[in-house]
Amino acid sequence: MNKTLFAFSLAIVLISSNACQNPVDDVLIGFKDPIEKGIVEIRFKSLKGAIPKTIELVVTGPDADEVVTTLNTTSYKVNEDGVLLLAASPEATYSKSDPLTFSVAAQSAGYLDIIQGIQLADTGRYTVSPAWIKMSDPPAHLSATQVTEIQTPLAAGLTVSTPVINQKKDNITVLLEPGSEFKGADGAELNGPITVALWHVENRGNSPAQYLPDGPVLSAVTGSGGESLGSLQLSQIAGAFSLELHTKQFEVVQQISKPVSCVMSLNPEVSNPALGRPIQPGDAIPLYRYDRTHWQQEKPTLVTRNSSTGQLECKVTLSQTGIWVAGWTQAVCEEGPVFAVSSNLNRVDIKYLCKVVDATTRQELRSFYTFLNNGDRITLTHLLQNQEIRFQVYNYNDAYSSGNPGQPLLETAPLQTCNRTPQTLDLQKLPTPPPIDVSFDFACPPPTTLNESLLPARIRLQYSESGKRNWRDLVTLERKSVKAISYKLQVKKPYDIRVSTDGGATWPLERSRFVPDNNTLKFDLASPEFCK
Repeated sequence: MNKTLFAFSLAIVLISSNACQNPVDDVLIGFKDPIEKGIVEIRFKSLKGAIPKTIELVVTGPDADEVVTTLNTTSYKVNEDGVLLLAASPEATYSKSDPLTFSVAAQSAGYLDIIQGIQLADTGRYTVSPAWIKMSDPPAHLSATQVTEIQTPLAAGLTVSTPVINQKKDNITVLLEPGSEFKGADGAELNGPITVALWHVENRGNSPAQYLPDGPVLSAVTGSGGESLGSLQLSQIAGAFSLELHTKQFEVVQQISKPVSCVMSLNPEVSNPALGRPIQPGDAIPLYRYDRTHWQQEKPTLVTRNSSTGQLECKVTLSQTGIWVAGWTQAVCEEGPVFAVSSNLNRVDIKYLCKVVDATTRQELRSFYTFLNNGDRITLTHLLQNQEIRFQVYNYNDAYSSGNPGQPLLETAPLQTCNRTPQTLDLQKLPTPPPIDVSFDFACPPPTTLNESLLPARIRLQYSESGKRNWRDLVTLERKSVKAISYKLQVKKPYDIRVSTDGGATWPLERSRFVPDNNTLKFDLASPEFCK
């Protein structure tokens, strides 16, 4: 039997209140209250397939010594869900004007290195989702390569090209000049062996924007002259690539002393929306760069034809690393329309499907799930300017609805984008789903009573449809309130449940096929260690 031991341990028996289920075996579980403030949840994902099983982690950067796990250790480990939980040390001081600045470096053989920069400015909980790219099996239309142990300064020129893989037609070649030197964001020279990581995504009927930081939206763009352009939306992408360099100590290169030549081949069928035809030699394509913090407009790149291959391509000459996107954009609203919810729901913890559609054609522009409790406010962002839309709300939730959502429960009249005047959504017809009472009952033999101070500060529960291991948050119970109400479960339906007492870093207790009965999911725990 697997056992997890934290600060101290106690044997407990966990029994579901449903009499139809078998009692579970004794488990060994210990409680150590986790750090609750200044949390960074790093949820690793993979662009294709599962995340790697073996991951090497390093926390580095100016304030790395003030970063710990949520259990106040430096034993960093990605759990089985692909999650790494970090926290500011209880002794650390930080603020918006003086944030904790550090990076998490993750490596696995055969994958591009990940270096996730983080600035922690307050005591909230934040989530980032860096993605693994497997070089030998990337997603369709994307290719990647990585070159290590490059001595600096470069004695000879270095050419790096993305590989031809999975029938991908377009690629990029990068040339670093001899004598190139490298500097970090602070302008300091970086020495020692350098790693070059390069990925490229083509446009061949796919969606290149899915690999960009915020999809097709470029937030808070700075113009080539230093002016603010607001947020923009990519309407057409000719191609995109990322060039990242770092040292063995995972210091990220920001500037390269000599011009770097990048030649990117292009799909001749890509449309030039400014001219209403496919791209041709001589066309100028707008160019944007993302430097890990913000978007910058760069000098446009020109379409040329390769004299040897006849293929269309464009050349980008750069001196800074980052993500580079060649494509056309449109202006978007920062906010608007805005909606105020009027419903019978109160503290219902499930979200409902909403869609934004074109007011005339009903073409879907966006869909998402959101809470619809009475008084909630919904603010749409980054819709195209000067556009009329309708907003649709469905009685279809993210907890257990399945199949076709059917007709909308509500559809608004046509609304102009960018309008921030709140519009009321009358959702009185939306039925309140049945609640489920979730509780832990800590039983003490007479004449003893429960000693709350021995309980974990928080008990976090997750659920999954039985056998599917698709874990989702259920409720978090507090030391002084071990009862909660959730609307995420259905009566008489079996679920797998797991429990964490350290904020989700580990899940030492897991049992299958719990069935809520009579709108109740109750767990009885008996142990004298909780009693006084």
